[in-house]
Amino acid sequence: SIGQESFAAYGKVNYELGKGMSLEAGARAELVEASLDRVKAPNPAFGIPAVVLKENRHEGYFSPTAGASYQVNENLTAFVRSGLGIKPHGYSAFSDDPATASFEDERNWSNEIGLQFRNEESRMNAVVRAFWNEIEDYQLNAQNPRSTDFVVVNADEVRSRGMEAELQWRPIEPLLLHGTAGYTDVQFEDYTDAFTGADRAGNAVPFIPEFTASAGFRYDLAGGFFVGSSVRATLDTYYDAANTEAFSEAGCWVWDAQVGYEQENWSVTVFGRNLLDEGYYTFMNPQIAAGAPGDPQLFGVRVDLDIW
Repeated sequence: SIGQESFAAYGKVNYELGKGMSLEAGARAELVEASLDRVKAPNPAFGIPAVVLKENRHEGYFSPTAGASYQVNENLTAFVRSGLGIKPHGYSAFSDDPATASFEDERNWSNEIGLQFRNEESRMNAVVRAFWNEIEDYQLNAQNPRSTDFVVVNADEVRSRGMEAELQWRPIEPLLLHGTAGYTDVQFEDYTDAFTGADRAGNAVPFIPEFTASAGFRYDLAGGFFVGSSVRATLDTYYDAANTEAFSEAGCWVWDAQVGYEQENWSVTVFGRNLLDEGYYTFMNPQIAAGAPGDPQLFGVRVDLDIW
């Protein structure tokens, strides 16, 4: 069994300097206690001894943030933010080795700068941001090559940088358009494979797509009827720290659609997901050369009722 308890206090203040300039500052204080209690019975036939692991550890964390924004004009705002984010320490469920049963906290110095455009008259909201993160003791899901088990290990240094964009626009009252796009370059700066001893510096961090995007619309018809559709896409995802080509997803795009009827407190929706039955993987296990496929083509009916 694995247990974790956390107690946190956090807050943020914002101060208007005038002339469109404002400052913000925040902090989070957290106390985390994690415990592990594992007993593994011996198997003399295979030379496997009994294992008893009982550990308990508590730590305190403090995460400050700061930022500033400047209103360039009535519709355009520039912003910059920086802060320290912490993922607490913990234990892996499937390790009977004391060396890999526990993992340390992850510390992420995150920075972003961007622009937000908001126009009430044209009913448009758009955000573009660039980010840069320096991460110490990155918590990585790694596979033990001597089993099919995954454990969490710490990669000494990881760097993540990229750009993101979001758009919501209602060109006419019944039509809502929305879209997102993101590019992420995330690499190991310093990481020696916890099991093989291989140097992975310069490799892409697994499980994170290099590119993601989505676009869609919803159109509200007279009388409560509506129709909508969206597409989502990803490119270039690795599923192991070695960046093995056989265990990577080159990319996919998925088309969804829905049509329905909506009233104040209830709605009925007929939907279709992955309409073109795109085949893709959402996870791969290099140890057994197998993977988990994405959702297949699916059709259904959903009923929502608000009784309060």
